[in-house]
Amino acid sequence: MLKDLCTVRRMGVVAAAAVSVAGSVLLIYNLVTPQSVQMMRTADLVALVAMLLLPVLTLATMRGAARTRRSAAVPMARTSTHGAETDSANRSATRHRRRSQSGAQSPQ
Repeated sequence: MLKDLCTVRRMGVVAAAAVSVAGSVLLIYNLVTPQSVQMMRTADLVALVAMLLLPVLTLATMRGAARTRRSAAVPMARTSTHGAETDSANRSATRHRRRSQSGAQSPQ
C-alpha cells in the first residue's frame, strides 16, 4: 500500500511539473515579444526563467532523493534488525538477573 501511495505521489508531482512547464512555455510564447522584453524588469525575467527551471529541478531532486534512499535502505535495515535483537537479549538478561536477585533476597 505504501508503494502505491508513493507511485501516486510521484505521478502527481510529474503531472504538476509537466503542466507547469507547458503553461510557462505557453505564457512566454504569447506574452513575451521584443517590445515587452525591453520594458520588463529583471525580476520579471527571472520569474519567467524560474517558471521553466523550478519544475525540472524539483523532479531532479526527487529522483536524487529516491536514489539516495534506496542505497541507504539496505544497510540501515540490517543494522536496526541486529541492534533490536541485541537490545532485546540484553533486556531479557537484565530482567532475569533482577528476578533472580530479588528471589534470592526475599527468603532472608
